[in-house]
Amino acid sequence: MKRQHRITLLKYAKGNIWLLIIPLVRSVFLLKGNFGKWFNMVYMDIFVILLVFGAAWLKWYCTQFEFGKKELYVKKGVLISKEIKLPYSRISCRVFHRPFLFRPFKVMKIYVEIDACSASQLRKKSDVALIVSEIDYTQISQNMPIEILKASENYCASKKEIFLFSICFSSTLPGLVYLGTVLIQGGRIVGEKSKDVFISVVNELTEAVEKIDGNAEESASIFLLTIAAGWLVSFAIKMVRYIHFKISRFGKNILIENGYFSSWKYIVNYSRINTVDIRQNLLMKITRTMSVHINCSGYGRRKNELALFIPITTKRRAINMIERMLPDFTPSNIRLKVKRTYIMAYIWLPLLLAIVVALLTALVVKLNYEWADIVKFIGVMAEIPLVYLLIVRVAAKMSTGIGASDDSVTVSYCRAIRFHTVVVPKERISYIKIRRTPLQRASGCCDVIIYARGGHTRGHKVRGMVYAEALLLVENWRKMCQNAHL
Repeated sequence: MKRQHRITLLKYAKGNIWLLIIPLVRSVFLLKGNFGKWFNMVYMDIFVILLVFGAAWLKWYCTQFEFGKKELYVKKGVLISKEIKLPYSRISCRVFHRPFLFRPFKVMKIYVEIDACSASQLRKKSDVALIVSEIDYTQISQNMPIEILKASENYCASKKEIFLFSICFSSTLPGLVYLGTVLIQGGRIVGEKSKDVFISVVNELTEAVEKIDGNAEESASIFLLTIAAGWLVSFAIKMVRYIHFKISRFGKNILIENGYFSSWKYIVNYSRINTVDIRQNLLMKITRTMSVHINCSGYGRRKNELALFIPITTKRRAINMIERMLPDFTPSNIRLKVKRTYIMAYIWLPLLLAIVVALLTALVVKLNYEWADIVKFIGVMAEIPLVYLLIVRVAAKMSTGIGASDDSVTVSYCRAIRFHTVVVPKERISYIKIRRTPLQRASGCCDVIIYARGGHTRGHKVRGMVYAEALLLVENWRKMCQNAHL
């Protein structure tokens, strides 16, 4: 039995412990070597730090693991011992992560997941997560072999594809959250100076924007700069995270590698892949480009991680790659469409909000001329995403539907502003749900929700299907399941 690398102590002592250590070190220099006075001021902080690291050491000492020939065995727990046995045949995904800060210590993170609905997966935590030395990693790789003789298929994403993917799939909110976290935590360490520097930088950028546009209001400039900063941070994270993206198919396993500063390696069991999700935004749909993602327990479950299979490429090349590397997930033509007259359910919300915003803007401008410029600006900025959403919903109405082949079901729908084309093998379908509202009953329509296996509770919903066609789809699926059990 082995124990994890000792650097795991820092993981178990995570949280804000470093917010205590750094001020303690800084106070030594401020007191100019007067250790007696320094100790009288901070002895409680030192006691808390020792207590936290003591608990971390105890947890590290009581966690042991062993990679045998056929299964992984993990024993952990201080007061209550817990044993985990994972047969290699049940593993859906193995993740090997070398963080940038761990490189000098020659340490690897290992995550192992099985294809089952467990509480850890619902919390987006791995079934087994270990931090080991590179020597142990080499031994683990030998005990958990994959068919690395010769790759049957390879795909390497170019830097241009990663760049376009980062542009298309970067969003402002995660970047702002990340930037805000850095500023808040940095402010706690460095002190008030960081706040002053941040404020001065914002003021300088605001003045620069106002020089370009003399009529720009200060609040509008700050708003635009904040949005741009959040998007740029999100773009940079994705660019660094998915650079050097490469996929190789080795028999029943798929090897996925990416990362620049921190390297990631995923070994995905092909038979444990639940769905293939082809994603597009409106611009990608117009230009006939797409990004391909896969659904497999353990891949894409961690923070700031996507279950990416092809970053972005043309439709023809993406379909060709799916046919060669994921032959069971080839998309079918969409044959069951949304009812022609069923359109208000798709567009009523953005249409109503756009009208309300326009009316409120006109009313406020009429009542208060002094704030007319800034109110118009806010009104226009609010209308832009609503009009965009309206166009997306119209396009969703035209493209939503269901297709089927002998072995799989293809579901095309729109969630928020993303278009999804999901391919589910029939044996990986958990169940199909038909839901009807009173209005849908009157119009002969329904919503069809397809749930795939693998412990994920969110289904793939198609709104406005003809009820008779939906019943026929479910009946055919039931017959297929009955034949499979005979």
